[in-house]
Amino acid sequence: MISELEKNLSPFIQKGQTLIVGFSGGPDSVFLLFALEKLQKHLGIHLIAAHLNHKLRGKESMKDAVFAQKFCKKLNIPFEIQTLDIKRIAKKHKKNLEECGREYRYAFFRELKKKHKATWIVTAHHLDDNIETVLLNFARGCGINGISGMNIRNRDILRPLLTIPKNRILDFLEKNTLEYREDSTNMNKKFIRNFARLEIVPLLRKLNPAFDDVFIRNWTYFQELKNFMETLADTVIARSKYNERRSNLIARASHQKSLSITITTSAFHILPAFLQGEILKKIHTMIHGSTQSLSKTAMDQVIELLKNAKTGKMKTFGGVTALIHSDHIEFFKKNLKKIPRHARLAIL
Repeated sequence: MISELEKNLSPFIQKGQTLIVGFSGGPDSVFLLFALEKLQKHLGIHLIAAHLNHKLRGKESMKDAVFAQKFCKKLNIPFEIQTLDIKRIAKKHKKNLEECGREYRYAFFRELKKKHKATWIVTAHHLDDNIETVLLNFARGCGINGISGMNIRNRDILRPLLTIPKNRILDFLEKNTLEYREDSTNMNKKFIRNFARLEIVPLLRKLNPAFDDVFIRNWTYFQELKNFMETLADTVIARSKYNERRSNLIARASHQKSLSITITTSAFHILPAFLQGEILKKIHTMIHGSTQSLSKTAMDQVIELLKNAKTGKMKTFGGVTALIHSDHIEFFKKNLKKIPRHARLAIL
């Protein structure tokens, strides 16, 4: 198992790099940190364990933090901790509790990444987590990004356990007599992810005992398909007649937070639907910085708008607004009133 983790990790890391390791004290992160410590000398890496106490479970959360600190001390791994009242923060900002916890957790990790001049953030998401993610994405409705699940690498985040199922992790911990903390809320089926893990995934494995292998094959295929679509979208954008000026324009416009991107509607219409969607995601990322606030429904509405809308019609999707002109559509940052001429970019 440790060799499988190393195989997933080694294409991305180099000797001398520092890794911020998310460490809750649960079984998955205990295995991850233990395995990384075993590989540390061989790979020539430095580890920093990061624990965020969400204060969601009262005394149990405090016990998690104490356990995490003791475990790291035993392995001689530097330990960083932050304590936040996530429930209070989520209520104040009217955010979903899980979403808020994730946001502040990764903000903490990135603070540590900067502090320790680290290269990577490493998390303990495993195969079961990925299966649950794909199932929930599919049930809610998604495109190729949703059906392809999590990536082993996503920007500065590495998830080297994505090919390892939970039961193998638990077996490893038992064989090596490694203690870990249990989160009792993980058994509460009122949470949709828990319901998927406890009810749906076991049925799929009963239906097909080789389900894990089938999932990994399909996941790999969809990852490759997603990468191909992204490359194709990049190629379309790169072939625009304004491409030679694109880099400077984006750099200047991004600095002023006022980038505007123009698409000729006739050129856009001849592209297949899947490529239209990829181009819109690229545009959203270029203007807004990510696709985190972009839903598939909103993107489909914009594509429909491109087909039928009259001049002057506007539509906001995620953090971007689309404005219909007579022969083109212009995209710019939501709520932006004026686009400087030098910040305008035509790609199609």
